[in-house]
Amino acid sequence: MTATMAPTAALAVEDLSISYGGGTPVVSGVDLRVAPGEILGVIGESGCGKSSIGFAVLGLLPSSARVDAERLEVGSHGMLEADERDWNQVRGRVASMVFQEPMSALNPCMRVGAQIAEVLLVHGLADKKAAHARALELLELVQVPEPALRAKQFPHQLSGGMRQRIVIAMAMAADPTLLVADEPTTALDVTVQAQILDLLDQMRRTTGTGVLLISHDLGVIAQTCDRVVVMYAGEIVEEGEPAEVLAHPSHPYTAALVASIPTTTTDPRRDLPMIAGGVRDSDRETAGCRFAARCDFATVDCATPQALREVAPDHTARCWRSEELTLTTESTA
Repeated sequence: MTATMAPTAALAVEDLSISYGGGTPVVSGVDLRVAPGEILGVIGESGCGKSSIGFAVLGLLPSSARVDAERLEVGSHGMLEADERDWNQVRGRVASMVFQEPMSALNPCMRVGAQIAEVLLVHGLADKKAAHARALELLELVQVPEPALRAKQFPHQLSGGMRQRIVIAMAMAADPTLLVADEPTTALDVTVQAQILDLLDQMRRTTGTGVLLISHDLGVIAQTCDRVVVMYAGEIVEEGEPAEVLAHPSHPYTAALVASIPTTTTDPRRDLPMIAGGVRDSDRETAGCRFAARCDFATVDCATPQALREVAPDHTARCWRSEELTLTTESTA
């Protein structure tokens, strides 16, 4: 592992490719950059490669996975040639992860205060007394009531929303440069989801931590993120500010995703539109547009590779017809 100068980005990835067991890459040609204090959202259907990216940038993929990239920097650390010892120095201290199921992310046999303090102890950032005091501070920071009492409890004694706050406190214990949040609100009810998202937003603003937020929920992305990356079958098909991308999509896949979400004007007597079919392994082997087989607008040109290109200021899309199509995000079902 080689260290560089002070980070100008919490995460910088260029031409990332991920494959398993020597097969076709499940992710290819992905460029990502997360600035300090920024939330970058990654969205797409199941199987598009979102979580693989999150695990790759923390060195958490299984040994069967192969990760290739032109650049992979986490904070000030270049991780392309990193071994497990290098990753252990970075994980928890420079970069942390918030998983979607807090119960499986927490040790059921340890009190939650001890689990938070352990992050500091493992990295040698505090002695036992200072680590315990910091754990109480973090519980208060993530808005857990009665921190001293909660610190002595076990995960099963807490609600799902409270457990997720504990996981966030653990992730933020060492003031990391990067936080990867993989579907952090999936198992929570709507009210608690909003509280957790608000908490993540407050923390990145107060600490300057950059956040890579992985989600399948467009509402979460629109509410929380500064920029959004839309993925399909392992590659980026559109990128920009959520307000621009979701209101004026330039790729048919993005438009179809938005149209499938119910709104206050959706007629409850009609079925929501669906994208026919599903993500297939063969889509990743296609030289041209990977969405073409499911796209209502596909032409012979779509068999030719298309790079991401600017369709508006700070808005890129990977579609040959982006300039001629008028894509609607309204439900027409």
